[in-house]
Amino acid sequence: MERELGRLVEIFISPSKGEPMQPEKSLMVVAGFGLAGDRYAKGKGAYSGSKTMPDDDRQVSLISLQAIHEANKVLLWKGIQFFNPNETRRNLLIDIIPEDLNNLVGKRFLLGGIEMEGASLCDPCTRPGLVLGRETKDAKAFEEAFTGRGGLRARIITGGILTVSDELRLISE
Repeated sequence: MERELGRLVEIFISPSKGEPMQPEKSLMVVAGFGLAGDRYAKGKGAYSGSKTMPDDDRQVSLISLQAIHEANKVLLWKGIQFFNPNETRRNLLIDIIPEDLNNLVGKRFLLGGIEMEGASLCDPCTRPGLVLGRETKDAKAFEEAFTGRGGLRARIITGGILTVSDELRLISE
């Protein structure tokens, strides 16, 4: 039974590691690889070929808009500049309750007409802050503020076109 959990707010890709995340309104998604034009689909991400996690589990990353707002409140309270959604280095910004996104690990879901499977939580690290040229303390603060809010890595089961405003629907419990 399908049920709607959220909506796609923004799509971001980066052609290679360290380059800024670029917004897209719509783009091709390739089953088993990732988002067309993105560094991880090309095997050029900072963690591509990592021994700690197979590349199949890094095809796409999703993050909750609400999680970003919550983490930014923590950062601002500490006097640290907030992070814009593209600065989190995640591909898909979803309007979804953070816990609902985290609970997709091991489950199949549809984003528009694209079937995906939650692979693992996307634990935060210092890389987003360091890529932006922020001080080490800001990068560490990002890691702390986004703990439990870092998003989800997913595998792409079926390809097609992904478009901003697509619904995210759970298809397996």
